[in-house]
Amino acid sequence: MKTRFIPSDRPAGNRLCVIFALAALFLVLLPAAAAAENGRVLVLNSYHRGFQWSDAEMSGIESWFVDSDIKPQLHFEYMDSKRMAPDVATRHMFVLLREKYSRDYFDVLMAADDNAFELLRAHRQTLFPGVPLVFCGVNLQHMPRGSMPERTTGVLERVDVEGTLSLALSMHPATRSVVFVADGTTTGQRMLHAAREARRGFAGRVDFTELNNLPAPKLQEALRLLPSSSVVVLLSFLRDRNGRVLTVEECVRLLTQASPVPVYGVGAQFIAAGLAGGTQLSGTEHGRQAARLAEQILRGADPSELSIIAETPVTAVLDYRQLSRFGVSLPDLPDGVIVRNLPQGSPSVWWYGAGLAAAAAMALLFRHWRNRRCMPACEDSATALGGVLAAMQHMNDICLLLDTAGRIAAMNRPAEQASGIDSHAAEGMLPEAVLPMLAGALEKLRRGLQHNDEFCLLQAEARMDNGLRRFDLEASSLLPVAAGALLVLRDVTDRAVLEAAAVGVHRLSLVTRMVSGMCHGAKEPLSAVVQNAEELHEVLFEDTEGNARAAARCGCSLSALRGYLGERDVPRRVGLLRAAGAELTGIVSRLPNAERRSPERPMPLKDVVDNALRLGRDDPRLREYGMGRVGWRIEADGADSVQIIRAADAELVVYEMITLGLYALMSGEASPGGVLVQYGATPRGGRVVLTASGCSRPVDIAKLLRSERMFGGSGGEMSGYEGFALATRIAEHRFGAPLKVESPENDVRIEFMLNQE
Repeated sequence: MKTRFIPSDRPAGNRLCVIFALAALFLVLLPAAAAAENGRVLVLNSYHRGFQWSDAEMSGIESWFVDSDIKPQLHFEYMDSKRMAPDVATRHMFVLLREKYSRDYFDVLMAADDNAFELLRAHRQTLFPGVPLVFCGVNLQHMPRGSMPERTTGVLERVDVEGTLSLALSMHPATRSVVFVADGTTTGQRMLHAAREARRGFAGRVDFTELNNLPAPKLQEALRLLPSSSVVVLLSFLRDRNGRVLTVEECVRLLTQASPVPVYGVGAQFIAAGLAGGTQLSGTEHGRQAARLAEQILRGADPSELSIIAETPVTAVLDYRQLSRFGVSLPDLPDGVIVRNLPQGSPSVWWYGAGLAAAAAMALLFRHWRNRRCMPACEDSATALGGVLAAMQHMNDICLLLDTAGRIAAMNRPAEQASGIDSHAAEGMLPEAVLPMLAGALEKLRRGLQHNDEFCLLQAEARMDNGLRRFDLEASSLLPVAAGALLVLRDVTDRAVLEAAAVGVHRLSLVTRMVSGMCHGAKEPLSAVVQNAEELHEVLFEDTEGNARAAARCGCSLSALRGYLGERDVPRRVGLLRAAGAELTGIVSRLPNAERRSPERPMPLKDVVDNALRLGRDDPRLREYGMGRVGWRIEADGADSVQIIRAADAELVVYEMITLGLYALMSGEASPGGVLVQYGATPRGGRVVLTASGCSRPVDIAKLLRSERMFGGSGGEMSGYEGFALATRIAEHRFGAPLKVESPENDVRIEFMLNQE
């Protein structure tokens, strides 16, 4: 907030009123200022809510700061670049960040995955100059060595394609051919590059085939023709060549229904949706590690001195139901592999459980033999442990029974539902591996028990299928009556929401009553100031006859009196006093019902066009198309008074117009010519017309809009038609008229009507 200094020769009433208004605003904004003591962090997510990997990253970031004594304000923004082409998502998010946070300051920026990192790497100095950047889930294979931006650190994503290949070939030793499936997105092509590197270690052992960026029907057709000695490895397929967007579940179902051979994958979201298996990273751990780096920066560490974390744990996972389809039995499993969807009562699982129970019994007897004081309690220990197990099965809370090493010995049905892992399969695992969304809190509880704490209590938040949930975590040692400990996780989200709402309503009521009382007490003196200012103006400058008579009685002329007032700058001071009084009257009247949200600031149409052109000049793809080689002319017609309310939307539409016009000139349909951008006022708002001239022959608009080269390049990220369709929808829904595209003679003409009604 800028401080406005008031000269000491202003009227005292004006000065007091301004001080009063600033004090009232300070009291209203006091809670927000207190909340900002630990800093402000902007978290930019490449994808969307509901995408399992990035949801886990967000959960890890939030859980870290829940456990930390530093509580920064976290601001989350989602680019949605899985369901929208990355180029369009990047442009849209750039405009949004610039408009939304132009007056805000952040202490740390966090980027989750490649697209968010690339946006902030390219535009950080424009949007948030000098702010440190922490990334997670990012692969830097595409970045030249030594080009890491200054004041940047983070957690690298190591895609373990080699581990997935080893797992698949160990489960199917007769495999002769491995088929990689990838889409044309940034993630898909990055993982395909990693797969090409990984297959070098298997040269001569199996053959490799790539199904890269195919339409979904052609992909299914190719999968159906695979021989029985093949294995499929899914890298990513969330957008097909025709622009069809698939969810993770739709992608897995499409592949598994068409393929006659096992389908493995890289990534937790694909494996959990029903693949035969694969290797996965922990998104929660990535988020927590990145949050740890951000916390160090908030505490004053130099980000350039914080090492980039290059290694994070990788877990091998198999799905029992999928393995059963292809005749893979449990004794053939490699060591250390997590198996999901095991049936209840599986013979092998029974033997594993029996062996664990026997080992636990032997360990318990040996412990009591070593410690004679505990020998009389052996019978009671078994009885108590049985009672704990029986009670767990009747509880609605998540319950985990741990052995003396802090690993899971048993868990109840709610725990199985929350983790997606069968109780028998979870035996011997650490609690944080079974429930990664609460990894930080569970690890803290487990370590507390190992340090001989008999009872531990923590609170934590986790992102579950039904949204962000809050838990009370209790850990109780069962010693001396039994070996191990009991963890109970109670979902207290609804209670916490009600408590927070009650506190918020109470605080809002107090602040409202305080401000209302202050405003009520100030209205009377403020009204007197305003009224006296109006009367002073009327007496000095409007009552000419009265002033003439007063001047005569004082022995001077009216002109001399006016000259004196002008010499003393009285007219200007009275005008300032009237204006300040009117402004403060409005502030006081609005304070009790003030809204924290401010409306979008109008922007002159000239600035909208200039910003769109500047965005185009900064876009590497448009520079490749020849943005600087084409002649540009700008003509304005009476647009000085046009103010655009939805300026961010208008900028995006104008940018798409520029892109289409430029591509029309450079796509082979035309020889390099020129572009004329005209904008002006209309009775209902404004208008922007773009004309691309210099085509060697008439342009086929329909063919141009369907071209995949326009945005996708060799990767096929997005067709030109889809990008322009987005601009058309914005124009129609936000400004009341779709874009009008014509091709008169050898030109391309695009008209955008900005209706403000």
